[in-house]
Amino acid sequence: MSGIRHIVGNTVSAMWGEQRHWQSRRKQILMYHSIGGHADGDTEGLYSVDPRKFSEQMHFLYELQCNGKIRVVPFGKEEPGCISITFDDGYVDNLTIATPILERLNLPFHIFVTPDFISKCQVGFLTVEQVKFLSKHDLVTLGIHGYTHQPLTVHSSHELKGQISRAIQWLSDATGESVTTLSYPHGKVNDLVTQVVAECGITHAACSKFGPVRPDSDLRQLPRIDIWSTDSKSSFAGKIAGRWDWMRWRT
Repeated sequence: MSGIRHIVGNTVSAMWGEQRHWQSRRKQILMYHSIGGHADGDTEGLYSVDPRKFSEQMHFLYELQCNGKIRVVPFGKEEPGCISITFDDGYVDNLTIATPILERLNLPFHIFVTPDFISKCQVGFLTVEQVKFLSKHDLVTLGIHGYTHQPLTVHSSHELKGQISRAIQWLSDATGESVTTLSYPHGKVNDLVTQVVAECGITHAACSKFGPVRPDSDLRQLPRIDIWSTDSKSSFAGKIAGRWDWMRWRT
């Protein structure tokens, strides 16, 4: 959402917010991609957040936490009044730019890596050694983002098992840890995908459906709050407060 669409979105959210108030019992998962770099396939530049904006957003969360309004927790540990921070794809700037900011504020975060990008040494993505380093970081947890970043919905059941199992094995070999979390490439998911994901041992999976986690949310189709490069201080705060929840009807 950019330009005029973001203006319209802010207007709708302001109107939506007139009948809403701060919800301290919300469970939310924030979705980021690149911080200061270039997100793969992002032709509109929506998914590369300026480092200064990211820092402001994290300080905003930190202040909310200090004031007792929220708690920032690792992905998969969401409870009422909690927020988790996730990054898709596995960009090197998640380590070089985002990590120092989050370290200063002692905020935990989760990175979903794409093994194929890393194995091919694709520019802009984490290396195997960096993944190993992050796996030992006290604030970091890791999951998979498919293996090749193809939408999982294009695969047969047999191909799906191969994709997910291969990604799990790759990350487990790299970190020496079990792998139980996933983010769906391109947000694409259906019943077959969730079935196979469950069979492969994934307990928590994030999709791109916009909105907070609800009591009836499927743990393998967890909605997230999409954060864009165009977000202002106001729109970021509005998303946290629930004034952008109308977006769930268009995703």
